[in-house]
Parts: sequence; C-alpha cells; structure tokens
Amino acid sequence: FVSVLQPEFSRLRGSASSADAERLVAIGSQTALASFVLLAAGLLVIGPPAFELWTQGAIGFSYPLAGLLLVGVLLMQIAKTAQYFLLGNNAVLGLGIGSLVGCAVGLGVSVATMPYWGLYGAAVGFATGELLVLATSLGFAARQLGTPPLRLLGRMISLTEIPATLAPIVKRALRR
Repeated sequence: FVSVLQPEFSRLRGSASSADAERLVAIGSQTALASFVLLAAGLLVIGPPAFELWTQGAIGFSYPLAGLLLVGVLLMQIAKTAQYFLLGNNAVLGLGIGSLVGCAVGLGVSVATMPYWGLYGAAVGFATGELLVLATSLGFAARQLGTPPLRLLGRMISLTEIPATLAPIVKRALRR
C-alpha cells in the first residue's frame, strides 16, 4: 500500500510542507499496521492447519517461532513507510546504510544464536536486523521532516490519524 504514496511524499516535500508529509507518513504507516494486524491474526488462526497440510504432518506449527517472525515483520512494516518517504525524496543513502547495517547485524545475531536456539535464533536475528533498519530509516526520515524520531514513531504507530482521515470521506459518502 505505502508504495503508492511515494509520489505524494515527493510532492509534499517539494512544496516544503513537512507537516503534511509527516501526517501522510503517519497515515500510511497506520494503514499498513492495521492491515498487518489483520493478516497476522489470520495467519495465526489459519497457519497451523495450513502448515499441517503443507508439510503433511512432518513438522508442527510453532506459535513461539511464528510470534518471533511476526515481530520482525511488524518492525519491517513500521519501517516501510519511512523508507518509501525517503525513496520519494531521493534520500537513498540513509536507506542503504540502514539496510546494510541491519542485514549485517541480523545475520551476525542469527549465526551466533542458531547453534543454541536453532530457528528461534534465526528469528531473533531477523527481528534484530529489522529493528536496526527501522531505527535508521526512522532517523533519516525524521531528519528530513524536521521532527524528533520518537515523535514521528509515535505518530506512525498510534491509530489516531486513520479515524480523523476517514471521517470526512465517510461523511461525504453518506450525504450522496
């Protein structure tokens, strides 16, 4: 979803409208998070029987492992909007640095923990790498927007922007 916002991020940033760009980053992130929650819940419900069918019962579904992997995917979802904002503004150096550091550290954590924790170690490495990608993407995006990173993160993960954005749209639709 957030990839379609990339041209709008560029337009808003080009018009020196950082407040509007920040609001759009928040709305995009919140929408991505809402869809993630729905899909993750569906995966946790449908996952075990699907996994049973797919592996023909040879490997059991692991809720703890799925949970760890979903933490990594959640971090990835939060980072995506900031990354597309940076792409839309041709600020790819931050993306490159964040991705490189995140991948290297995530791989290192995976290699170090897998002998002890097996697949759980790989999942922890994945989540650690995604946390670093989020931190760097968020930092670079916040700098471009001229806002503190934690303020931007708070706006990205609170679900306050979605109702305020949808209310006028629903109101107009109901008047027709």
